[in-house]
Amino acid sequence: MTDETRSLRSGDPSLDDVLAEFLAAEETGAPPDRREFLERHPQHADDLREFFANRDQMQRLARPLQSPEPRTNGHALGTVRYFGDYELLEEIAAGGMGSFTRPAR
Repeated sequence: MTDETRSLRSGDPSLDDVLAEFLAAEETGAPPDRREFLERHPQHADDLREFFANRDQMQRLARPLQSPEPRTNGHALGTVRYFGDYELLEEIAAGGMGSFTRPAR
């Protein structure tokens, strides 16, 4: 019997559900105390410790990349203000393939 099957039979939440609960609480600005969270979910304690360690490491690595530049529409514009005959006013979208700006005409 797999851990997932055992979890479903016992009524325990799956690891995915537990992580979703933690991330949802974190997004509201009130992340649960990690120690208390581990105590509430002992069946996932090892995986949760690994998740917390990996999350902390990613946040440490990302910290220098966070720009202190002024932001428009929630995103940094960068240093390029003019592109050909156009002036870049604000970022209107961003995604995995880049960002899009609204040019002035």
